[in-house]
Amino acid sequence: MASYLITGASRGLGFGFLKELSKYANNTIIELVRNKAATDDKIARDLGPSSNVHILEADITDYNSLKASVDAVSKITGGSLDYVIANAGLIPLWSAWGSVEELVNVIGNSHLFSLFTPLVLNGQAKKVVAISSGMSDIEFIRQFEIEPAAPYAISKAGISVMTAKFAANYAKDGVLFMSICPGSVDSGFEGEMTEAQTQKAVQLANKFVNYASNHMGPSSPEDSAKAVLSVMHEASLENGSSGAFVSRFGNRQWMSYEITVLGATGWTATICAHHIAKTFPTNLQWCIAGRSVTKLQALRQSLRDISPDRLEPTIYVIPQLDSYGLDPIISDTDVIINGIGPYHQYGTPVVESCARNGTHYVDFCTETQWISDIIRDYDIKAKESGAIIIPAISGSSAPSDLVAWLVACYLRDHGLPVASEVICSGKLTMHGMQGGSLHTVLGVAATYGIWGWLSTDISILSPETKSSVKPRKGLFGHRYDRHLGHLATSFVAWGNESVVQRSAALNGKTYGDDFVFMEYIPAASLTSAVFIHIVTKLGIILLAISWFRCLVVRNSLAPGTGPDRAESRQMESAEWKAIGYVKGSAEALAFARFRYSGALVDMVAILAVESAAAIKEMVVADSGSRITGLSTPSALGSTFVNRLRATHFDIDVHGLADC
Repeated sequence: MASYLITGASRGLGFGFLKELSKYANNTIIELVRNKAATDDKIARDLGPSSNVHILEADITDYNSLKASVDAVSKITGGSLDYVIANAGLIPLWSAWGSVEELVNVIGNSHLFSLFTPLVLNGQAKKVVAISSGMSDIEFIRQFEIEPAAPYAISKAGISVMTAKFAANYAKDGVLFMSICPGSVDSGFEGEMTEAQTQKAVQLANKFVNYASNHMGPSSPEDSAKAVLSVMHEASLENGSSGAFVSRFGNRQWMSYEITVLGATGWTATICAHHIAKTFPTNLQWCIAGRSVTKLQALRQSLRDISPDRLEPTIYVIPQLDSYGLDPIISDTDVIINGIGPYHQYGTPVVESCARNGTHYVDFCTETQWISDIIRDYDIKAKESGAIIIPAISGSSAPSDLVAWLVACYLRDHGLPVASEVICSGKLTMHGMQGGSLHTVLGVAATYGIWGWLSTDISILSPETKSSVKPRKGLFGHRYDRHLGHLATSFVAWGNESVVQRSAALNGKTYGDDFVFMEYIPAASLTSAVFIHIVTKLGIILLAISWFRCLVVRNSLAPGTGPDRAESRQMESAEWKAIGYVKGSAEALAFARFRYSGALVDMVAILAVESAAAIKEMVVADSGSRITGLSTPSALGSTFVNRLRATHFDIDVHGLADC
């Protein structure tokens, strides 16, 4: 059982702490407030009966009042305290940036620390946290010329110094003192501002925009409280937190992130981080997150070597893959690039948090059954929160989806009937398979079985209102087309076809109600196509056998490793070609090509990063009609395509009469 003493708990962030901590019956929460009756009424109204919450009346600016509360707290907790959260000291009115801040933030909290530290010494956690502000950070003030709220900022700087002094004095006794900035919090406002005060507020808001162009306004007290509590609980004397002044992210990043790369030290996610460092604006606010602080620090050093003049990414260590470990970073990020796979094992908590927090999301997933699961479970929630969630921004599904979309759009834009059928040929020239990708295939076979790869139903990802789609393919998977040549069965076709069919179902005006997409790989001849078909189907059947999967594991690369990247960049390439038909025409009317030369893992990483940037562009340019929910790569449209063209992808579409 943990005990918490919180000041300034009658509203805003303090009340947010109360709401979060009171969820756990074993916690004992003691609130020091100026008006007990009003706070009791608010708790009864907003939280209902709560046996673990104790409200005591005390004025932090009145030493005698504060001293009298010590005995009352001691009786409740049995003579000890685990945590003290010094929260009193918000800006109550824009006209009140005066001496009251010095009384509350410095003098009042000095008395608070002195009076209650003896109880903390008897506690288990032994942590004292002062709620400070990034507005008191000298480098932040200097870099962005933050002129408003001088008395408030000075008083907050004072409490940070005072907290560090207490830390120096009590570290030897095992007590952790630190200051945490909760970020911009919607704590409510009372009263009218004068014209001069309004101008100050606008100036301050403009400074925030200069610092973080993605800043969308203050966070809720509950979200901010959850983030601060996460930092506080993770902090320790051993990891160097004593006397520290950090943000809600556990570092000196004061505003939210535009992009966070989860699992950033993984094989593909590392390349995502490198691509960001090489090509994105140098003032990008971003974060790299993972389980190993040592690996994250090494990655950040490599990023510093790539681009020494850019803002460095913040490091976030994920304590555990659940809402407790993920919410603090996901709720403070615009777009998540999730590199933590296999997704059917580790991806669901990330998607759930994004859907709940309204955070946009992309990944490298090729696990079609898992995508079906998250569509079922989180599509509605994501639409409600405004989140754009796009799995399958991978080396296969995104190109297939984009060439189909390009063909369909070409037909529509040239006044032709909607596409009824798109045939695609996808070719990957590989130096070798990454360990993580191979282990994912084996894991999917063990978890879901092999029926998907053998299925002819490609509507698994489509809305339930759509009827099943089962395209007819030739004998032994062979098809011949005069534009694409001989075509054979593709192992990845079922997943890619399912993604494209979802795109068609979500955008019926472009594709038409009876649209069908079929994907193959190129073959040299009919004989070659038949051989490829037999080998592919035999390989799928072998995946159902556990001893075969074990044999493959023993003889494959480990997850997080892959072929030599330098050699792959010289030897590998990918190309998708697609043709489009309309009803009533035996001839294809449009052709699209997607081509990339270089390591396929680089291609996957660039697709993910550029899709994240495309989402940000679309959100900024939002006209009120943007996509939300579980979507597909082609929903990012020309914004995504143009970004890929700018990064040396060869993407083209034209009418076949123009060939």
